[in-house]
Amino acid sequence: MARTQRVSRSRSATGSSEYAEAAPAPVLLPFVRRYTGFVERADTGLRRLEAPSSRAVLVINLGVPFAVSGPDGSAAVHVGGFLARLSPQPATTAFSGKSAGVQVDFTPIGLHLFCGIALHELPELSVGLADVLGEEGRRLEEALAAAPDWASRFDLLDAAIARRFARARGATPSVEWAWRALARSGGTAEIGALCDRLGCSPRHLIRGFREQVGVPPKTAARILRFERAAQLLRARRPVELARVAAACGYHDQAHMTREFRALAGTTPAAYRGSLLGGFEGVAAGAEVNFVQDPAAAAA
Repeated sequence: MARTQRVSRSRSATGSSEYAEAAPAPVLLPFVRRYTGFVERADTGLRRLEAPSSRAVLVINLGVPFAVSGPDGSAAVHVGGFLARLSPQPATTAFSGKSAGVQVDFTPIGLHLFCGIALHELPELSVGLADVLGEEGRRLEEALAAAPDWASRFDLLDAAIARRFARARGATPSVEWAWRALARSGGTAEIGALCDRLGCSPRHLIRGFREQVGVPPKTAARILRFERAAQLLRARRPVELARVAAACGYHDQAHMTREFRALAGTTPAAYRGSLLGGFEGVAAGAEVNFVQDPAAAAA
């Protein structure tokens, strides 16, 4: 299908990058946010801290192996594609040489529909695509590797994801409604109030969230509040930390600081101070997109 792509390129003394960003087919938009094709070269190696976010991702790796590690010492090296569900843990990704591939940003429920299994059964930080989809996952990797350009790869993803969605059992309406309501509120909606609106018990919603979102509702709310605060800290016009805390539903600035330490391993001030433009992304200890944000790379 014809689609609009946004392509950005950058170069520095230590490497170069190219990003191609596009929307998925309209029929997928409720559960798929965007596609990003990427090529990055870092001859001396590149490490990024990936803080929790409301996105669940699929990365089809077409370059050098990708290492993903967690603060608990867990680690995996992905030669092919891999998936990452919602998690309150920060992760570090690393590669050396030429990294390339395509990233799909799903909503959490979108990843559940794509995988066809309970998300809480997946490893918390990452899992190989072939480990979840088997031969179907390997065929998708091969097809994307053979495709001649980004547009062709995005078309292949549209078709593959649509097939998976067509075979999937639909999301539970109560879970889908509660996730959307929680996301719209930036994680500030009260879980008890959501249960009252739905006429269901907290236990029912917790069970549904673990299966179809990957984490319980209160954990999802923490991730959404953190994500909103991180967005405000990335704004071009600085916002006082106390105002960020108030806007994002934290009790006070100290509460926000504790959450940043738990979810990103750094303070809000250090996070904002270590944001960098261009290929290098951010300094160690601060949040960055799973694949570097093309808008930041073009800035």
